[in-house]
Amino acid sequence: MFEELNGEFALQLSKLLARELDNTDYLAQIGSVYSGVMSGDKVGILSRGTFRNAIAASCNPAWTEAATPTKDTWALANFMIPASFCYDNFIAEIKRYQQLYTLDGNSAAQKWITDYMKNAFNESVIAKGLFGSTVSGDYTSVGFGGINGILTIAMNVIADGASARQTTIATNTKAALRTGTTALDALTSMIADAPIDVKASKNAVIIMNQAFYDALAINLINNKGFNIESQWTALSTGLKIATIWNYKVVIVPMMDRVMASMVSGDKFFGKAGVALFTSTDNILFGSSSNEVAGVGNVDVFDDKPNQMTKAIVKYSLGALIADETQFQLAI
Repeated sequence: MFEELNGEFALQLSKLLARELDNTDYLAQIGSVYSGVMSGDKVGILSRGTFRNAIAASCNPAWTEAATPTKDTWALANFMIPASFCYDNFIAEIKRYQQLYTLDGNSAAQKWITDYMKNAFNESVIAKGLFGSTVSGDYTSVGFGGINGILTIAMNVIADGASARQTTIATNTKAALRTGTTALDALTSMIADAPIDVKASKNAVIIMNQAFYDALAINLINNKGFNIESQWTALSTGLKIATIWNYKVVIVPMMDRVMASMVSGDKFFGKAGVALFTSTDNILFGSSSNEVAGVGNVDVFDDKPNQMTKAIVKYSLGALIADETQFQLAI
């Protein structure tokens, strides 16, 4: 019933998933996305000039050396999503997904597998791109490792002594965040404490999980009589976009799912709210995918002897904070 899922269909699925990385409604809302990246490639981000670089005009001026580009290199890790479906369960799910009287086995199967793998792919990219860690002991949750995620990098920078980059939420639970103006106070403190270059950037962005945004809405409704519930826009990739005090806010509900899966020992275990204030220029995501080959490898096939349909997606991912002084984390 589900023959020919491999071949051309697998290639098209591969290209579709590769486009997800470049989708302007996905990672590009959070940072800058680069395709065709290889591990070891130089990032090469120039530091910004400031007003101190300008001096009074004169002959034979005192030349100052511009700051050198970052010496960071891309470190990509390879991941896979292997999934198997029993024929009986698979057929039942396809029938639920598309009415029986219009059921075309092959096209319905392709549509269902495509949506299934897209969702698994998008959530795994968020989990690894934001939370993943290569540092031993950072995480004990299965499946979060492999690369340094953006939030993990931020936490490591803070742990190394740049304490000014953290806005501490004293009691970071859902109940505490919703009480009084706790979430609102954390947000305003984070913005106030953030580097001036972040606040001045036209690409400034605040990234937060759903629980933090929900608590912020409750704070504003209960204490200010201001309803922000209708002021966000849902994107097809599961992200939500809002604006607070003219700063772009990206709400990532998938962060809540990842954080709820963490166990004792994880950096974000037990934390209800997390918010990062930086610019999309400062957050970099890289992948070796490209428009021609798509994601590294996609294979979908029927395992008839075992009565299974199997699908596997292999992809690469890397994440960086270009300038580790240009962010503020509320946690």
